Amino acid sequence: MHSSVKVYTQALFEVSKDLRQCDQVHKDLKNILQIIKNTSELETFLRNPAIPSTVRQNAIEKIFKKFIQPISYQFIKFLEYKNRLSILKETCTYFESLYLDEQGVARVKITSSVDLSGQQVKEITGHLKKRLKKEIEPDLHVDAKLIAGIMIQHGDIVYDYSARTQLDRFRNNLIKA
Repeated sequence: MHSSVKVYTQALFEVSKDLRQCDQVHKDLKNILQIIKNTSELETFLRNPAIPSTVRQNAIEKIFKKFIQPISYQFIKFLEYKNRLSILKETCTYFESLYLDEQGVARVKITSSVDLSGQQVKEITGHLKKRLKKEIEPDLHVDAKLIAGIMIQHGDIVYDYSARTQLDRFRNNLIKA
């Protein structure tokens, strides 16, 4: 993650908390992230430094001004002024992690080889809730390459309970022996 993402996002987070608008800014940035993910043209536009500033400013106003809170809009204008619109997507993601942490919620990526049942998700999140002492927001993914089992990622920590990893460990132990 680019250092300016952390600095700018932390500043926005602190200001939005001070103004008691953290919930609304979180909602705005979550919606913006979805729009960026669903519109490849917008992501390309945001990352293109060759577009003149006046064109970017006009586009930002038309796309965002009427649909988000003034503080969120001012932040996007600030990023444009600093020629940092390319980090908007990462900023939205990092703001959400700061927001969830403040709310006592941990977003955990759970990757499995097959779709997990509701009961399985409930059991996994229940275990994680006890371990992390936070409410859990699961982000579920399926990856058939795992063969069997699951991988759980919380921040930089990965718990790998997949058969593939267990087989790799077994193979490495045999080689060392």
